[in-house]
Amino acid sequence: MRQLAAFASQYPPDADEELDPAALDARQICELCTILAPSLTGMLGRMEEMGLVSRNRAAADQRRQQIVLTAQGRALVRRIAPRVEREYQALEAAIGKALVREAYDVLDRLSEAMRG
Repeated sequence: MRQLAAFASQYPPDADEELDPAALDARQICELCTILAPSLTGMLGRMEEMGLVSRNRAAADQRRQQIVLTAQGRALVRRIAPRVEREYQALEAAIGKALVREAYDVLDRLSEAMRG
């Protein structure tokens, strides 16, 4: 669920159903979600089977796929967004906003260092 929420963060919860946001490629999703490509491959396959994402060949480079959330995927994001927000608020209440920010900063630096 965390990965879907991260992937979907580009879609505002109140986005119009007709909105066709820019697609992401697999590399962008891996970076955004901090996951490895082999993990993403399986995850996208399952998400596509569930009707949450669609994958299309990029017009500029047929070797690359462009991935977008479907209307069903955006609806799921809208449904889980309040829960995700509550979890973040609970974490901040438990340990404080400053420590949460510090933890995010450390994780960002760790992620960047691991990318080389």
